[in-house]
Amino acid sequence: MEYKKLEKLIFDLRSGKPLSYVLGNQPFYKYNFYVDENVLIPRSETEIIIDKILHIGDQCFKKSNKLTIIDLGTGSGCIGISLAIERPKWNIVLVDKYVTVSEILKKNLKKYNVSNARFILSDWLDAIAPNSIDIIVANPPYVDYNCPEADQSVKLYEPQTALFSCAGGYEDLKKIIIQAKSKLRKGGTLLMENGFNQSYDIKQYLQQNEYKDINILLDYNKIQRFTMSKV
Repeated sequence: MEYKKLEKLIFDLRSGKPLSYVLGNQPFYKYNFYVDENVLIPRSETEIIIDKILHIGDQCFKKSNKLTIIDLGTGSGCIGISLAIERPKWNIVLVDKYVTVSEILKKNLKKYNVSNARFILSDWLDAIAPNSIDIIVANPPYVDYNCPEADQSVKLYEPQTALFSCAGGYEDLKKIIIQAKSKLRKGGTLLMENGFNQSYDIKQYLQQNEYKDINILLDYNKIQRFTMSKV
């Protein structure tokens, strides 16, 4: 039995299947999360936003002694669950539009036994009440379907719906910007991950939709990876 498992592992790796899917887990921030081919593999480049959100959230929590954060497009739940562990008094809402992520998400919630995080199935922010959220952190699909740089193993194994977006990669980003404005409380923060070449276009679109305090943030590799703004 063990030999057959090892044989399959070697076969999967030789076929180009990502190691995280072969092993069934992936480290992220301080933790380790279950993953399968229904969810995107957490990237180390994304980890930097955890400390940023903790800092913003701490300031907000001091003012009202409560805080609600949405992890939008949660997938494995790595962002939201990391926040829930770090700040047990915060209310974390894990939102995804695909029911296929629920099995892995539930495993990760059970693994870390977080009581301050819950899952909502929603097409982006459709199911969220207006003026009810303090911080939205979103990691939507933003890769153009025609992008030549996309790695072959990513195209073959990772969920296409979590990677690729229409309108040159901007469709989901723009939809979130439009929706988030009415869902965030006054002074609330929208923090989105986007492509390295999309930041200035996203900044312009945020300005057109009357967002304030717009900042482009770099990842660990000094690449423009996130856009942060307030309503």
